[in-house]
Amino acid sequence: GTANATAGEGCDDAGESASCNADCTVSSCGDGTTNATAGEACDGGGETASCNADCTVSSCGDGTTNATAGEACDDAGESAACNANCTISECGDGIHNVTAGEQCDDGDDIDGNDCSNACTNNIVCLDPLTTPLAGGNGWAGSMFDVVAQRNVTITGFAGSFYAGAQTVEIWYRTGTYVGNTSGMTGWTQLGTASITGQGTGVATPIPINLSVQVNAGQRVAFWVTCQGTYGSGNIYTSGPTAGTLLASNADLQIYSGVGTYYPLSSGIFADRSFNGIVQYDCR
Repeated sequence: GTANATAGEGCDDAGESASCNADCTVSSCGDGTTNATAGEACDGGGETASCNADCTVSSCGDGTTNATAGEACDDAGESAACNANCTISECGDGIHNVTAGEQCDDGDDIDGNDCSNACTNNIVCLDPLTTPLAGGNGWAGSMFDVVAQRNVTITGFAGSFYAGAQTVEIWYRTGTYVGNTSGMTGWTQLGTASITGQGTGVATPIPINLSVQVNAGQRVAFWVTCQGTYGSGNIYTSGPTAGTLLASNADLQIYSGVGTYYPLSSGIFADRSFNGIVQYDCR
């Protein structure tokens, strides 16, 4: 540290420098001495589980394959050859690698289930699901539960509305609507759109693109509403009892719920059925 190299010193820069370690040895990545001035984050004297051979800290996804850390590959994220967890990508490894062109990967050797042995989907998606469009009643909105029977993504709605221009909103929450009908706490607005209602028996597309993922067995609630009242808003059907199954297939179930005012208030119209279509993709 005297700034003059003496016997036994490889260098002496009066402290650490980019070329000289603080112990007066010449700095080189791999010498086992971390020299921050030289840009080293670590130096394990070669590759270790925590330090790459280039003296950067080892982490899966850093773009440097560190075999000592258990990495088989590292392409700085998912690639066609390497999974995001730094294992070699191959169909059947149980890791769904989209970049490698896999539609699915369940890691088993059963070819006839939802995911084939070639990592392609065997799922026949029955989208969309329509409730009866019987009408007979209506006010501002319909609030109801949906339960997924397989992993789906809700992508949109169509609904019955009284004839004329309408401004429609779609709201969503995880879990049931029950106990959540008097205010918007816990609800998320998914969009607002202008439509022209076409009356009873017609499901008018609502131009709001959604991407609500619902896993198999999961229950979620939707509120499809406009700002009208009886004769000028949403069309629904009186009955059956809230919680009754209205429509179902192998993918999805839609249950009866309640009719609502706009905005939400403490008052609801009990036992009302949404008239419309739920659009979705299977995952």
